[in-house]
Amino acid sequence: MPAADARGIDDAGAPSQHRRFATGPKEHGAPPAADNPGTDTMQHLQPQALADWLADAERPRPVLLDVREGWEVAHCALPGIVHIPMNEIPARQQELDPDVPTVVICHHGMRSFQVAMFLERNGFEQMINLTGGVAGWADEVDSAFPRY
Repeated sequence: MPAADARGIDDAGAPSQHRRFATGPKEHGAPPAADNPGTDTMQHLQPQALADWLADAERPRPVLLDVREGWEVAHCALPGIVHIPMNEIPARQQELDPDVPTVVICHHGMRSFQVAMFLERNGFEQMINLTGGVAGWADEVDSAFPRY
């Protein structure tokens, strides 16, 4: 795999498979850097990597936290999601387990990124942002997945 810069962009200009916000690559499941405990540990996952994870019966399934609005989820959603709209996360975060890997999902990956950062600052240590959101899923994994 080509080397990725601090933004998670490789030499070919494509997002890296897994990346760590602002501080360089971080493989999913790697422990936080002990020499920099204040650094964000949030991971980023490409849609195909999530599909591979979900298809792997040997790996524990992550929580799939969809933070889109209800009408968006009604239009299309990955199977088995936990739906908590972004604006309800502060009031409902106690419904989530901070010790379980959680992939946060939205339409394009921006709301999910913000929610994952919020949860990380509130003690959740295994937050993973789905890069590209459900639009990326439709582009990379399932071309029949509804778009909007």
